[in-house]
Amino acid sequence: MVQNYEQPPIEKFKIMKTLVIKFLKRFGWELVRINAKIPRENFELLAKSYEFEISKSRKLIGLNPRRYKLVGDLIGTTPAEAYYIIESLARTMHLEGDVCEFGVAQGRTSGLIANELLGTKRKLHLFDSFTGLPAPSVKDELIDDIFGLGAISAYEGLMSVPSKEVMKVLDTLEIPKSAVVIHPGFIEDTLRNSTELPRKVTFAYIDFDFYEGIFAALSFVDEVSIVGTELIVDDYGFFSSGAKLAVDSFLQSTKTNTWICNVAEQVNGYFALLTRIS
Repeated sequence: MVQNYEQPPIEKFKIMKTLVIKFLKRFGWELVRINAKIPRENFELLAKSYEFEISKSRKLIGLNPRRYKLVGDLIGTTPAEAYYIIESLARTMHLEGDVCEFGVAQGRTSGLIANELLGTKRKLHLFDSFTGLPAPSVKDELIDDIFGLGAISAYEGLMSVPSKEVMKVLDTLEIPKSAVVIHPGFIEDTLRNSTELPRKVTFAYIDFDFYEGIFAALSFVDEVSIVGTELIVDDYGFFSSGAKLAVDSFLQSTKTNTWICNVAEQVNGYFALLTRIS
C-alpha cells in the first residue's frame, strides 16, 4: 500500500520562503522581516565619522540630516560609493550646470542625489527605459552572475521599475517636480528625440550596465560638459564586461588629456570616477 506523504507545514513554509527570496532577488528586491531592528544609530554614528574625515581631509560636504537614512536604504550601491557621489556633487556645486542619472532602477540613488541638490538651481535629469534592461551586445560578457541566471542574455527586461514608483520616492522627500526631468526610453532613442536634454552637465552618475548605453551616455555628456565636470560609472569591472569596455573605449576616442579616470579600490565598490580637465 502506497501512502501519500505530505510535507510538514514548517517545511512547506521554508520552501515557499526560499522561492519568494529567489524571485525577489531576480528583480533587485530583498525580503526583510517587518520587526527587524536595523542599528540605525550605529550606522549614523559611523556615517558622521566618515563625513568628518572627508570634510577634514578632502572636501567639506556639509551636514544633511536625511542623508544617513538615504545612504542606508540604497540598493546595489555601497555606502562608500554613495559618499563618492555626495563628494563629487559637492565638488561640482560651484559649476553652472545640471546633474544626470543614467539608469534609475528603484530611484533610491535618485533620491540621494536629489536630496543633495535641494536649495540649488541644478536640475536632476533621470534617464531610464523604465521597462528593464535592453538586450546585451556582443561586448557584454557575463562577469558576475548576480541573479544566477546562467547567461547575460537572460537579463534582458529585468530591473524594470515604472517611473511613477521613482516619483513616489522623490515625492516622499518633497523634491519639487520642477527640479526633476524624467527621460523615459532607451538612451539612444532619447538622445535622438528628446527636446528637454540638458544643455550643460556638471555631474553624472551612469549605471546602464551594458556597453552601448554607457558609451552613449558618456559621449553625450562629453558634448555638454565643462572643465571640472565629474562622472561616476558604476559596475566598472563587475557584472558585465561592457561597463569597463565602454569607459576604456570612450577615453580612447576623446582628445588627449580631456578626461582623467580613477578606478575605485574594490573595498569601496566597483566604479570609476572621470574628471574633465580640459
